[in-house]
Amino acid sequence: MGRCVITLDQQIAAVKREISMRQRVYPRWVAAGKMTREKADAEIAAIKAVLESLEAINRPELDDFMAAVVNEARHQRARWGAEHDAGKSPEDWLWLVAYLATKAAQAHRYGDRGKYLHHIITTAAACLNWHAYASGQDALRPEADPSRHE
Repeated sequence: MGRCVITLDQQIAAVKREISMRQRVYPRWVAAGKMTREKADAEIAAIKAVLESLEAINRPELDDFMAAVVNEARHQRARWGAEHDAGKSPEDWLWLVAYLATKAAQAHRYGDRGKYLHHIITTAAACLNWHAYASGQDALRPEADPSRHE
């Protein structure tokens, strides 16, 4: 059986539907004695935390470098997917890293600190994705096959 790929947008939409359902159904369950108010509140808070985690993938971070790189790497994976990386040679990865680093240098030259920091982070995230792909440690995209470029 083939692996079903669920995009980040589809995951977010599913979690939003789940939140809506819980907010609609749980008060009836509480009223019927099937669930305590505390349990209902905790379950809704938990699923809202899942939504926040998923949405954070698309929200750039500039100050905490390590957290920003991991988040940006997830964003890149969600945006481009395994198919996009499957055909990349080491030279393609090198070109991507050089391109992103050049964008950082240009942003610095034009005095745009936010873009400067963001492009440094996107460069590091591309390196993280390159490493994960090349080493076969790509847990977020197990369908990727790094052996093609060894």
